[in-house]
Amino acid sequence: MIALRNLVVGGLGLIAACSPPQPETAGFVYRLGVDTVAVASVTWAANKAEGVYVNRVPVTTVVRWNADVDASGKVRRLERVHTTGDSVTERVLITLANDSATIERRQGDSTTTRRFAAAPVALPRHPSTDAGLLELQTRQLVASGMTEVMGESFSTGDTVVTPDTTRRVAPDTVVVPGPRLLIDSTGRILKLNENAERATVDIEALVAAFKSRPLGDLSPRDSVAGAIGGANVSVAYGSPRKRGRDVFGALVPWDRPWRTGANNATFFTTDQPIRAGSVRVPAGKYSVFTIPGQAGWTLLLSSNLGDNAAVYDSTTIVARIPMQSGAASTPAERLTFEIAPDGTLRVTWDAVSASVQLRR
Repeated sequence: MIALRNLVVGGLGLIAACSPPQPETAGFVYRLGVDTVAVASVTWAANKAEGVYVNRVPVTTVVRWNADVDASGKVRRLERVHTTGDSVTERVLITLANDSATIERRQGDSTTTRRFAAAPVALPRHPSTDAGLLELQTRQLVASGMTEVMGESFSTGDTVVTPDTTRRVAPDTVVVPGPRLLIDSTGRILKLNENAERATVDIEALVAAFKSRPLGDLSPRDSVAGAIGGANVSVAYGSPRKRGRDVFGALVPWDRPWRTGANNATFFTTDQPIRAGSVRVPAGKYSVFTIPGQAGWTLLLSSNLGDNAAVYDSTTIVARIPMQSGAASTPAERLTFEIAPDGTLRVTWDAVSASVQLRR
């Protein structure tokens, strides 16, 4: 059962459902800088919630979903239908009953069914439904007068539930695993993190408008290679775009280690020992970080090549290499690495460029 904390005198009890007596619809717009990456519409009614979610990355996918909600405001059944173009690519049916969750997932002619232990209050989590189902929780939390509710959640690919605490940390702020939610006085979600906000949307018009306008990979992988006195040197990285955002000093803080790239780790490889500036770099493969500074950068090479290679760990740093920095000759929309014919390794993004000389 769900654990409730900071209750008024009277002990434990179920939170009253907060579904509106009349249908209520809200929209949400998800942005990355100046680009709209997704839009959603959610309708709540007594014992029902349903919505449409349009995701434009990397291709445009439309998810239509509906959920049955019991008298205490908890999800008992959730169905999602995923469509790409005019084709249904996936159907998901989730039911919660008798302390278990059942997930039936159909892709093409293949259907898989999984059942695992889950409390009746467990919440199915998915980007397409989070704005709608999390708002059920935030409304309940505000109506209860409590500051914390402990429950469980799971996603489509899970076979076990995980703890999921909904915590009100300020009058207008609720945190859950994943997003930080800005709410109004009734618990309605105004913002999810910094990239999604409540808005009025014509969802069907946007479905039609975005079908042929996918955004592709937001930070596609790229690579650069060069010969340094007989050594073959390369850098492989994810290349984020500026998208109208302030980069250095904002998106990328000054004087802090930065996974220089996006998504998967950035890797530097040399098949022969070389020098980067005055620092000797043995032959091998390294994950890459930098510390951008207004007076100069530091290139960090890490021995960590595992699944968490994009996570900074000072104990794995094997080389710290000073870099010169200054204004880029031309402001760059995307992050780029370059190995110039003279052996200069250069990283450029927005109006800033940093470099170091490579040699044998």
